[in-house]
Amino acid sequence: MDIKETTLDGLKLASLAAIATLIVAAPAAFAACDAPAADLPTRSPGAAAGGAAGFAGVWEGDWPILVHGHPQALCAKLYVSVIGPHSAAVAHCIGSVKEAGLKPQCSKYDAGIDGNELSFTDRGGNRVTFTLEDVGGMLAESENGTHKSSTQFTKAQ
Repeated sequence: MDIKETTLDGLKLASLAAIATLIVAAPAAFAACDAPAADLPTRSPGAAAGGAAGFAGVWEGDWPILVHGHPQALCAKLYVSVIGPHSAAVAHCIGSVKEAGLKPQCSKYDAGIDGNELSFTDRGGNRVTFTLEDVGGMLAESENGTHKSSTQFTKAQ
């Protein structure tokens, strides 16, 4: 299997084609996710935010990462505080993956909102985009110009 990769905050992400089995197993991973809680209130300024208010809250997903050449799930939480119709503060928090030497951590970013898309550039220079879907949830993508990794995020209960 040809596994392509990109990065998110310096972590290697596997392409969606290589990790189809992780998507099927993702709901079970949420229960065991040890991503830390962010020091960020998840709020929206109400009607002033317009459609952007739909992003406010805590979202959960699993990024596909490569560990010793094999895809694994890296649980993640995205905390979104909508500031206005075109801006938000976000905290992207990841859980641990012992085999990769990853420990739970959070990174904060200023994000832009354009319609149903929230995006920011991470510390590694990757464009990270979350697109609200009509059926609920968000399509999450990380792109570094050469490769793109995709996954689904759902609103935490």
